[in-house]
Amino acid sequence: MNLAQILHEALPDIPPQRRTDRYPRLDPRLVSCEHEERDGVYVRCIIPGGPKHFFRLTQVQFQLVSLFDGNRGYEQVAQLFQQQTGMSVTEKEVKEFADLLEASEFWYRTPQEESEMLAYELAEERRKAIRRKRINVDLATIEVCYFDPSKSLDWLYPKVKWIYSRWFFAWSLFMIGVMCVILGSHGGMLWNDSLYFYNLTAQPLIHVAEFFATFLILGTMHEYCHGLACHHYGGKSHRMGFLLVYMTPAAFCDAAEAFVRAGRWGRIVTIAWGCWSEMLLCSYLSVVWWLTPPGTWVHNICYIFILSGGILSVMINWNPFTRLDGYFLFSELCRFHDLKGTSTGYLVALVRKYIFRMQASIQPLPPGRRLFFATYALLSGIYCYLLLATLCRILYHILYFYWPLWAFIPAGLVGYRLFRSRIKKLIKFTRELYLDKKELMLRNWKPIAAIACGVLVVLLIPMRREYAQERFVLEPAQRAVIRAKVAGHVEKVFLEEGQRVAAGAPVATLRDLSMESRAARAWSEHEMATANATSARLRYADFATAENRRIQTATALLVLRDQERNLRVQSPIAGTVLTPRLHDLEGSYISAGTAMVEVADTSTMRARVYVSEQQLRKLSTISGNSLRLDGGWIPVHGKILSISPDAQNLASGLEPPPKYRGLALPSFYSVYIALDNSDGRLRDGMTGTAKIFGRRRSVLGLVIEPVVDAVARRLW
Repeated sequence: MNLAQILHEALPDIPPQRRTDRYPRLDPRLVSCEHEERDGVYVRCIIPGGPKHFFRLTQVQFQLVSLFDGNRGYEQVAQLFQQQTGMSVTEKEVKEFADLLEASEFWYRTPQEESEMLAYELAEERRKAIRRKRINVDLATIEVCYFDPSKSLDWLYPKVKWIYSRWFFAWSLFMIGVMCVILGSHGGMLWNDSLYFYNLTAQPLIHVAEFFATFLILGTMHEYCHGLACHHYGGKSHRMGFLLVYMTPAAFCDAAEAFVRAGRWGRIVTIAWGCWSEMLLCSYLSVVWWLTPPGTWVHNICYIFILSGGILSVMINWNPFTRLDGYFLFSELCRFHDLKGTSTGYLVALVRKYIFRMQASIQPLPPGRRLFFATYALLSGIYCYLLLATLCRILYHILYFYWPLWAFIPAGLVGYRLFRSRIKKLIKFTRELYLDKKELMLRNWKPIAAIACGVLVVLLIPMRREYAQERFVLEPAQRAVIRAKVAGHVEKVFLEEGQRVAAGAPVATLRDLSMESRAARAWSEHEMATANATSARLRYADFATAENRRIQTATALLVLRDQERNLRVQSPIAGTVLTPRLHDLEGSYISAGTAMVEVADTSTMRARVYVSEQQLRKLSTISGNSLRLDGGWIPVHGKILSISPDAQNLASGLEPPPKYRGLALPSFYSVYIALDNSDGRLRDGMTGTAKIFGRRRSVLGLVIEPVVDAVARRLW
C-alpha cells in the first residue's frame, strides 16, 4: 500500500465547495404559496424533481431569500432587504441564513455542482461503510424501489377527473352507506376473519401469496389516488414506490406539491383520497359479494379484497398516532404543521423541568393546547412503543417455529436495532441527569442513601400476591344421569326441562306386561305355598318341604316386586332437569340401561379452572381466588376443593384459536372451586377467567424471576 492509499483510507474526502465567484441563487423550479396556519402565515416551498425537502418559511424569510439572484452579494442583499422592509440585518446574519439553507440543498446548483456533490456523498458513504466494516441500515424506512409516475398521472387524470365532482362525492357517500349496512350485519365474522387474514405466521404459503397480491393491487391504487389528487390541485408527483417500515411492506407516493399549491381543503382531500378509494372499492365489492352465491370465484375474490381493504386497513391508515395518512389528516384538521415533533418536545420539556428539575425551555401555550400536546404526545409514544414491541414479538414467534431454543437471540438483536436510537437517547439523558444532579447528590448523599435503602426494602418486602390467571368453565357440583333399570314401555313422564325435582320424586313410569304376569303368578304361587306350609304345620306332616317351598316363592316374589318397583323411575338427587323434550319418550320402548333424564343440582356450582403446567408451581400455597365470568364484570369467590392429579385437555370453547404453527399448548391441570348459586344466576357451561392467588412475593422477585427462568431454561 503506497502513501496515497494510506491517506485515502485515513483522511476524509474534502467536500466540493460552491464556486466562490457566484452567490446563492433561488432555484427557478421553486414552487411557493402562502398558507395561513394556526401560528400565522407561512410560505411553503418545494423544488419539483429536486431534493426531497419541504421548506416552510415565514413571509419575512421568504422575502429575504427572494433577493438572492446569484449576482448580489450578502451585503447588497442586506441593504436591499432593509430598503424594502425597513428591518435592519447585517451581512453576517444574511450569510449565516444562506449557509443554513445551503445545508438543506435549497439554493440552485449547476449540473456540474450536483454531479460533484453526488459523487462526494457516494464516496463518503462508501468510505464510512469500509471503515466500520458493516452496513448501517435504518430499519424504520428501507426503500425497495421507486419510479416517476408523473407521465402516467398526466395520461390518467383527464380520464378520471370526474371523480372529484360533487355528484360523485355524494354517490360515494351513498355507496359507503350501503357497504356499512351490508357488512354491518356480518360485523363479528368480518372482524375475526380480518384478524385471521392479517396473521401471516399461521397461514400456508398460498394465503401469504394472496395477501401480498391484494396488497400490491390495493397499495398501487391507494398511492395513485394520492397522486391524482395532487395532480387535481395543480401539483406533480415525481416519486412513487414500495418500502419497508420496520420490515413491514408499505407503499408511498410523494404528494408534497399538494401541500404547497393546494389550500387546506385540497390538502385534506389529497391525504384522505388514498384510504377513501379503498373504502369506495370495497363498497362496490361488498354489493357484488352480497349478490353472488357463496363458493363462486367472484364471491371469494370480493371477500378477500374486502378483508384486505376493510376494517383493519382503515384503522391502520387513519390512525393519528403514527406518521401515516391519519396523522397528516389529523394535523391538517388541527392546523398544526409538526404535531408529533412539537407535542413530543413539549412533553419532554415538561418532564425535564417539573419531574427531574433540569433546565428546559417550555414554549408558552394556552391551557387547552398544553393539555392537548401533553395528551397526544403520551398516547402517541405509548402506541409507537407498543407497536415496535409487537413487531419484535411477531418476529420471535416466526423464528420460534424454525429455531425454538435460541429464537430469542435474533429477535433480541432486531429489537435492539428498533429501539437503539431510543436507548441512546435514554443513556444520554441519564448522563445529563447525573451531571446535573452530581453536586446535589454529593451534598445530600445520606438522605439519598436512606431513600435508596427504603426503596430496596419496599421492593424486597413480600407485598404482592402472585397468582395464576387461567380460563374456567362452570359445571354443577352434583349431576346425575337417570337410567332405566328394567326394560319396558314409557307410560307416563312427570317432569319437563328446567323443572325443579326433589330427591326421590318420580320421573316417569314404565310398563312391562310380561313382568306383571310373572309377578301375579309368583304372588299366587307364594299364597299357595304359604297355605300348604300352614296346613303341614297343623298336621305335622312334611312341614320342612312345604316351608322350603314357601321361602322359595317368597324370594321370587320379592325379586319380581323389586323389578316392578323399578318401573317407577325416581330422581336420586334434588336438582333441575336438564334433558329437553322428555314427553317425547311417552309410548316408546326402552331397554335396560337407557339414559332417560339428566338432573343437576345447580344450587352449588363447581368451576373447573384449567391451570397450565407453568402456572401450577405458583399454587403450592393457595390463599384465595377470584372468578370473573365472560358475561359480567363482578367477580365471584369460592372454596378450593381439589387439584386433579393428572393432566387434562381443555374444554371445548376454551382453547384459543391457533396463532402460530410453532407454538404448542402446554399441559393443563384442573383446579376445582365450589361456588354458591342460591340465586340461580350461574348456569352450566358458562366460561370466564379465574385468578387463583398463591403466596406473597416481593416486587423485585417477580421482576427478576422471568429473566432467571429464561436464562436457566436455555443453559440447563
